[in-house]
Amino acid sequence: MKNITSDSISASLPIRSEINASGEELYFDAGINAPVENSTREVNIVGDAAYLPDGKCPCLFFGRTSASTDNKPVPASVGVVIGRLEGDIAIEALKTILPHAKVMVE
Repeated sequence: MKNITSDSISASLPIRSEINASGEELYFDAGINAPVENSTREVNIVGDAAYLPDGKCPCLFFGRTSASTDNKPVPASVGVVIGRLEGDIAIEALKTILPHAKVMVE
């Protein structure tokens, strides 16, 4: 998804951080204050990536989160959908990432 939020994050790359998890959601502190456009608590599907300005963190959703009431992922706070992971292999790979793992996004 191309929007001013994703553009701002792209301009801040590379980002190095440590992974955190909440249910089937991975997130990390990007250390940037990206502008927020079209914020929502609705992510569309498993595989969506969003930026949550409250924590300055990109999040990857691959199933139920601590805020979910059904199988649909729900962010902990409002955010902006910035992209989507496609394919079962990519989503399955997220399930193998452990909290506190180091991440570098380029």
